[in-house]
Amino acid sequence: GGESAGGTFAGLMQALKSTGGKATASAADAAAGGSKENDGGGENAYDGTQSDVGGDPSKNGSHDSARALTGVEGKDGVLASNAGTVEDDGGDWWCQVEEVVLEHRRVRRLQNLERLTGMRRASFCDNEVSRLEGLEECTALEELSLEQNRVVVIEGLQYLTALKKLDLGKNRITRIENLAPYLAHLTQLSLEDNDIASLQGLTGLNSLMELYIGNNNVAELREVQRLKSLPKLIIVDLLGNPLCTQEEYRSYIVYHLRRIKVLDGSGVEATEQAVAKNRYAGKLTRDYLEDKIGQRYFDHLRELDLCQMRVRDIGDVFFASDFEQLEEINLDSNLVSDPSGLCALPKLAVLRMNGNRIEDRPLWTPQTLKSASTSRAREVEKREKMLAVGDEARVEAARTDGGAGATGGGAAAAAGVGGVAQLAAAEDPADAPDAGMTELLEQSPPFPSLEVLQLGANSIVAVSSLRLSVLAKSLKVLFLQDNDISKLEGLEALCNLEELVLDRNRIKFLDPSSFAGLVNLRELRMEENGLRSLSHLSPLTRLHALHLTCNRVVEVAEMEKLVAHPELYELTLLSNPVTRKQVYRPMVLRHCPGLRYLDGKEVTMEERDHVDYLFSPVDAAAAAVAAQQQMQMNANSAGGVNTYQHHMNYGTVGLG
Repeated sequence: GGESAGGTFAGLMQALKSTGGKATASAADAAAGGSKENDGGGENAYDGTQSDVGGDPSKNGSHDSARALTGVEGKDGVLASNAGTVEDDGGDWWCQVEEVVLEHRRVRRLQNLERLTGMRRASFCDNEVSRLEGLEECTALEELSLEQNRVVVIEGLQYLTALKKLDLGKNRITRIENLAPYLAHLTQLSLEDNDIASLQGLTGLNSLMELYIGNNNVAELREVQRLKSLPKLIIVDLLGNPLCTQEEYRSYIVYHLRRIKVLDGSGVEATEQAVAKNRYAGKLTRDYLEDKIGQRYFDHLRELDLCQMRVRDIGDVFFASDFEQLEEINLDSNLVSDPSGLCALPKLAVLRMNGNRIEDRPLWTPQTLKSASTSRAREVEKREKMLAVGDEARVEAARTDGGAGATGGGAAAAAGVGGVAQLAAAEDPADAPDAGMTELLEQSPPFPSLEVLQLGANSIVAVSSLRLSVLAKSLKVLFLQDNDISKLEGLEALCNLEELVLDRNRIKFLDPSSFAGLVNLRELRMEENGLRSLSHLSPLTRLHALHLTCNRVVEVAEMEKLVAHPELYELTLLSNPVTRKQVYRPMVLRHCPGLRYLDGKEVTMEERDHVDYLFSPVDAAAAAVAAQQQMQMNANSAGGVNTYQHHMNYGTVGLG
């Protein structure tokens, strides 16, 4: 079936001549000499043979003066040409054609269009075309519609560099391809009602303003990220895709596509944009990480630098199992107030969070651990189901859906961290875990491998609120500079801590328990605190370096307290009042025989000899006094023994 030969292209050419190169198939029918019924029985009268193509125009109602290359629908549904049968008067009407509309004609193949070099608009809707071909010479084409055909692959359009509108809706397309960078002027693209699952392939269409891709198979919200690079996109229609069923669908798109004005037929208001911004601004998501790192898989990621990225919310992105190899994260100078989303990373060894907003919030909570465990179990279950049905190709996708936590590493670390549940209850009774949580805490403790923790400039007042006790076996370096700490507590469990930085806080005095338990501390920095005394540093018997610049230590007698640190190697007391006294340096060296650097200056052998000389009389006198006291003690001890023996003997005689 199809229309009669003379009722389509022959008449179309005649109409083109009379209308200045603008006509449609219906207009051609009129120009051909009447209605479809006049063509010998209407639409079904065409016998489908090629012989009808070159017949006498007078037999099919076309005008005698029709001098055009007539293209008709051949017997196989192919556009054919009878150019050789029409008298040529020297005019080439093909190049004057500006618009061709052949809809509902059962056309199966596009060909013989190479002479339509001036065609600007073409519509082949509701046909049976399966391939995009035959348009190579139609370089002036601006609008092309092949809606409701059988196209499977987007191809053959690379020559249509002037194309502005393209409609490929209701076809069988499964992927977007071969559009960029060729269609640089494309402003409107319709791909509705296909089988497309990804928005990949749109990058580079920098003139695109309208995208209609509803009723496809796009399921993941992160696919929208691929549209962020389109600078002029203001209208998007995704209605009917699986991703539309997600609760955060609309706000997610409104936030990430900042220039969008219309979404799914509804205008985007300023209030909606404000709500979306409040929800997503600064939220750390997998999409954000993919965009920053330039990859979708993180199995081999060891270090992650997010410094000064205005991150506000860590969320649960790190619960995914492909982050389990992550060893170092830099989140300096952000807006994070809750770091608990990091606590399930099994191999995280270095965490830098200087300049955030943690204040007195805990580093972890039992609830966060439970959420991570639940996500982990859900991911494993999903992966097992996919493997069970043989869907191995989607297993990798399941690992990146943002809904699973880290696995591995927890059990090994748990062996070294005992009583985590009891510590949680002791630090905050309100978070005392139930039996199930107790088991979880013991099997997967928070931050099981953390060795370096930097929390400077976080407005922290109470160290105990951080819940550092669970890091007892792993933590070696702790930075708490530039906070508001006035009383030191909550450090006593950190028995393996080697370096502690407390510069620029408000610590004026130390308590006997301030450093209790820090038996392995090697370096302590407490500069600019207003500290007045060196008391209660005695638990730090293995201290190698002590930095107390810009404090308020006044008395030389305080130097005597340094004798409790026999391994002290470096001491800094610059800008303390005591340093202005003449005997300051000799007194320090006298009580610290192993000191090598004092206030940044190396202690030489000559200086050491001079100190020994200065204090030799005092030391000799002190030694004499000590010897005399020892003799007295020995004498008293001997006298006590004799008296005791006398009484024993007397008692024995009396009894006799």
